[in-house]
Amino acid sequence: MTAPSTLRTSAAPARPLDLVAGPSPAARVLSNGTYRVLLSGAGTGSSSCGGFAMTRWRGDRVEDPDGFFFYLRDRESNELWSATLRPNGDHADAGSADAGPGCVRHRRDHDGIESTLETCVAPHDSAELRRLTLVNRSLRRRLLDVTSFGEIVLHHPGAHESHPEFSKLFVQTELVAERRAILVRRRPRSPEDVYPVVVHALLEEGACAADSDRERFLGRGGSVARPAALRPGAAVSGTFGDVLDPAIVLQRAVSLEPGASVTMTFLLGAADDRSGALALTSRFADAASRDAAFEGAALAERERFDRLGLTAIEGEAWLDLAAATIYGDPRLRAEPEVLARSRASRADLARLAISEHTPLVVLRNGAGSPTFQGEFEKALRLWRELGIPIEGRTLGADLDARDRDILETAARCVLEESRPDLAAVSPTPSRATPAPLGAPPAAPLAAPPAEPLEFFNGFGGFAADASEYCIRVRRPDDADGIRPPRPWINVLANESFGALVSESGAGFTWSGNSREHRLTPWSNDPLLDPHDEALYLRDESDGESWSLFPGPRPAPVDYEVRHGFGATRSLHTCRELDIETTVFVPRADPVRVTQVRVTNRGQAARRLSFYSYSRLVLGATPETSGRFVVTGAAEAACGVLLARNAWADEFAGGVAFASAAGTNAETPTWTADRAEFLGQGGSAGDPAALRPGADLGKASGAGLDACFAHRVELEIAPGASADVVFTLGEAESEADAIRLARRFADVGEAGRALAEVRAFWNELRGRVHVRTPSRELDTLLNGWLPVQTLACRLWGRSAFYQSGGAFGFRDQLQDALALLAHDPSLAREQILRNAAHQFVEGDVLHWWHPPLSRGIRTRFADDLLWMPLLAATYANSTGDHAVFNENVEFLRARSLEPGWRQQRPNPGG
Repeated sequence: MTAPSTLRTSAAPARPLDLVAGPSPAARVLSNGTYRVLLSGAGTGSSSCGGFAMTRWRGDRVEDPDGFFFYLRDRESNELWSATLRPNGDHADAGSADAGPGCVRHRRDHDGIESTLETCVAPHDSAELRRLTLVNRSLRRRLLDVTSFGEIVLHHPGAHESHPEFSKLFVQTELVAERRAILVRRRPRSPEDVYPVVVHALLEEGACAADSDRERFLGRGGSVARPAALRPGAAVSGTFGDVLDPAIVLQRAVSLEPGASVTMTFLLGAADDRSGALALTSRFADAASRDAAFEGAALAERERFDRLGLTAIEGEAWLDLAAATIYGDPRLRAEPEVLARSRASRADLARLAISEHTPLVVLRNGAGSPTFQGEFEKALRLWRELGIPIEGRTLGADLDARDRDILETAARCVLEESRPDLAAVSPTPSRATPAPLGAPPAAPLAAPPAEPLEFFNGFGGFAADASEYCIRVRRPDDADGIRPPRPWINVLANESFGALVSESGAGFTWSGNSREHRLTPWSNDPLLDPHDEALYLRDESDGESWSLFPGPRPAPVDYEVRHGFGATRSLHTCRELDIETTVFVPRADPVRVTQVRVTNRGQAARRLSFYSYSRLVLGATPETSGRFVVTGAAEAACGVLLARNAWADEFAGGVAFASAAGTNAETPTWTADRAEFLGQGGSAGDPAALRPGADLGKASGAGLDACFAHRVELEIAPGASADVVFTLGEAESEADAIRLARRFADVGEAGRALAEVRAFWNELRGRVHVRTPSRELDTLLNGWLPVQTLACRLWGRSAFYQSGGAFGFRDQLQDALALLAHDPSLAREQILRNAAHQFVEGDVLHWWHPPLSRGIRTRFADDLLWMPLLAATYANSTGDHAVFNENVEFLRARSLEPGWRQQRPNPGG
């Protein structure tokens, strides 16, 4: 080993990491080639080992909510804060962060407690060490709880994000109390699946508490900033085993006299088996071995730089650039005009052997600059040695113009003749901590007596005519408020378009295919139910703001959310305003419509602003699709916004749109920049755009973290009512998009469309009436089951737990059979649809995604049984034996190999 004194890349001074992000978080990559940590100045980031994510990280450069966090709680005052700015800190005492060789340090001084958190990756083991030192600078003895928390994944990131709740079902946890360690395993689903065993341990001796249940730790209605287990009087649950929502939590109580200090080291690592995982805790059991790990990490980094011919400053700058590339810093991408004109597809990436899941860096003119070309090659070798998943390409003269455009558009970083200086771009100013929402009026309006609900269970019940299910959400702004234990959703859909909305107002919208072409992101988190769609109101008299549903920024009042046939309503009264918000999908048009009716019960005129916010994805997930969305504005009168995603494969021709209008309202203002609406590091619960006096800046184009956001301002006289309408949809052309946006922004047209939807569903459910001795069963059979079978199962093929988007050969046959008495044409249509997805050899597509029928070919026996059963049942029930005379083409493709049960074909013919 080379002695440190002989290295030409001697230790460089630590480089500061900005706590408040610029266009993306300032971060550093720590790695030994196998185990990797991405860590930002705010304390967010990810841990991974090989191709497996250890902790969850979604790469959201705007909200940046994910990480492996450490909380401090004063046991006497119950005050809670974190060792880093995220997840629980404010900028008044945010402290500082810096990155030196092999280590990132976060420092904070809060209420007389000085904390230093040092993080390194062990140079020779698949493990990271996070060393927390606390010093009591106050003049009194302090009793503190120190708690770690991470949302565990132990899976390939893409596989986990496609269906997180399913992924979590296979995770098992174990407490090894004598080692102060939590072990995590993933049960394999096939003999070929091999996963490491994860260990999280507190290395210093002493008693500690532990937990592995994310739901119990955060709590329903809780948050990573304010976990339920860290509230006054609460404690970690000590739950282990087959938890449904795994996490890693260790907690130690410490007592510090004035001037005293304590150090504790948390390990997170992975090994091939249980014994190897526990061996990691033994390896770092003494302070000397932990010190050696930090020193070794620094030495290994300096030696690597020296071997690659990089100075310490150059090497660390390339690591900074790697972190910014992984986050998707927009400063590094190609010019907006290049992104806007791109008409490439995933097929083009495959032709150029580029993975859409691996960040790409391209050197635009490297062939003409041998010096920088050499530096770029050194950077690529550095990233490869560290296992940083970045691919590099040089745009040489051998590429034609189209291929250059494809690579530049796909790249997260486009280099010219030098490495960009990220520090040269100033971060956004620190955001002031928002004041809490004001209390309701001292003399609130007398609320009408609550309507009696049938089968009320403490959270909700049916209206008297069973046309709505009414959920009563009590004070959702309060940790002690009453809300359902799980999100309660309504699926609103027509044959080709739909939306999902929960009782909190969260949900998502899709067009054509609820998995492959989501307009807004789907969430699979029943605990937090995050809002990538949200509606707000701001009172312009004093700047107070709140959400029109019980989330994400609730008012300090009760809400009632009423899921009905084809529509969901939210009702509440706040500040002498009665507000009713209705969300629905028209009977045949590809648009989600939101109507807001507000009535001023006060004695003075009110000036109000209404907001709609939708994060755009135009694909499957924000990580793979969102960055290719290009937005623009089409018309001022109702603020028509448009968006396209040329990388959306068979959906690339669609034009997403949004509009806003209101009764005697001013011309809407808008933005298509999510960073502007939320604020860098902001959230849907605290958007920067809702701050008093803030407005929307009309940003649009390519290279943004795209959203549709509108603001409609109007004045309401005492005793008067006003209406506001927001739309979100997708059409086949720009002209159709503008036409639909204008049409449904009209209050009268929106009302007519809602009446049509309600009439359709009422007529459908009225075709069959069941009477049994059970009123409960009658209520479901005479409305809710047929409505949701059609909207959710046949049309949407999506819900909260799973958003499949595909037709199942077996599943939708069963669903159509359930609706045979309501509408036999649905069964006939499904029979013919399934018949068209059979192969000449007699096997079928087990499931397929419209419109191109991509799916899995199988010999599963139950598929073959359901088809003749439904066809025979349909014909005998309706007398329509002519269905057997319909001519439908077989699929033709390469046959399944003998013994194979399934394969993924690209069927044709």
